[in-house]
Amino acid sequence: EFDLALQDQPTNMMAFEALKELYTAQKSFKKLIRAYRLLLKRLPEDTPKEKRVQLWREVAQIAQEELQDGREAIIALEMISKLDPKADGHEERLAELYASAGPDAYDKAVQVNQRILDRKPLNKEAYKELYRLYTEMGARDKAFCVSGVLTLLKAATNEERRIYDAHKPNPHEGVRRARAKLSDDAIWREHIHHKQQVPVISEMLSIVTPLFVPMALKKREMLKLRAADQLQPQEDSRAYAQVFHYVSDVLEQSPTEIYLRTSKEQLKLYMVEDEGDSRAQVLFMDPGILERNERELVFHFARTLSLMRSEHQVLYVSPTPTVLRALMLACIKL
Repeated sequence: EFDLALQDQPTNMMAFEALKELYTAQKSFKKLIRAYRLLLKRLPEDTPKEKRVQLWREVAQIAQEELQDGREAIIALEMISKLDPKADGHEERLAELYASAGPDAYDKAVQVNQRILDRKPLNKEAYKELYRLYTEMGARDKAFCVSGVLTLLKAATNEERRIYDAHKPNPHEGVRRARAKLSDDAIWREHIHHKQQVPVISEMLSIVTPLFVPMALKKREMLKLRAADQLQPQEDSRAYAQVFHYVSDVLEQSPTEIYLRTSKEQLKLYMVEDEGDSRAQVLFMDPGILERNERELVFHFARTLSLMRSEHQVLYVSPTPTVLRALMLACIKL
């Protein structure tokens, strides 16, 4: 009778609640799920999404808790995902059910955990489940990446930390390889120098640079250096300092001193005359550059420190084409 009433009036929730109470008392949970499905099928198209989601949530709960029917629960939770991907709580249960369904469902379990992390990037349980799934799937590279995240979040087990420590890249090795490549002048000529930069002239300037460097020296007092403006990258934890260390290590070029100074030029190098015959390279850095992202910092530092190479140091002496031409003619006569 209750079922007939629902056929005539699908939204008659009093009849459905009575039917639900009857089947629950009889422990006829398969019939109860069938009643839910019929109700959902008969609901008008304009039924609020929230109402459908709640009914499917109840189906999933009955299937999982009363029937231990993972497949039926998965179907119900998948329907919730289609109706409202942002609905709270269902994807965690869906991920667990996929994982417990065996290896054939692991890919789906991974996808659901990734969706959870899209919404909650710091969800440690989702990362742990991904690590377990990737390990069982034999996806070692992915398991390693997740172990790194867990280590960063200080949520890694001893085993997860061991995997990360055993395979994490050595930053010094990366610097060593990059430095080895850039120590080859042929690499600079073929891939870094401007296409209009003539190799013979560059080599010539590299040879005669020591003769012209004294012309580029500035008096320290002329630059009005202040201790309060000086930066100490080796003691600084900010992003710029880490990038500066990396670039200077790779290029094997580093100024003696660095100062903050507001300027239209982001970075500016000077040769400074110190006591006796000693010289210093002073780098002025506009404060705005400290806010740049890592990629931009690498570009600016690499471009500026590259000018410390011997074939480019003549630019400190003569930034103008006229004087540079005169220097070149003098070199040829030498």
